[in-house]
Amino acid sequence: MALTELQRPDKQMFYNNMQRIADEMSRMMASWEMASDFINDVEATDLTDMGITDAGSIASMIDLRAAVNDVLSVYNGTAVTPTKNPKEVMDKIRRMMPI
Repeated sequence: MALTELQRPDKQMFYNNMQRIADEMSRMMASWEMASDFINDVEATDLTDMGITDAGSIASMIDLRAAVNDVLSVYNGTAVTPTKNPKEVMDKIRRMMPI
């Protein structure tokens, strides 16, 4: 559906918006890559030492690691068959309560 005259930004605004989105995505992916590196280094003993011992929380951390890695793989151009739905994983993590 074509934009109306009122919805259509001028050329400079359009380019600025697209560049802003690209910059945000680039920064977010760089941040996620650092988080992924950290999450990949966390072992079961680390979780136990932090007091995270319930199976549900540990499973959620493993799911988070898989979802982040899947998104990063897609971002980097690698074909991925996601094992988990990233939105569902993020919703589960956001609702977690410390015990």
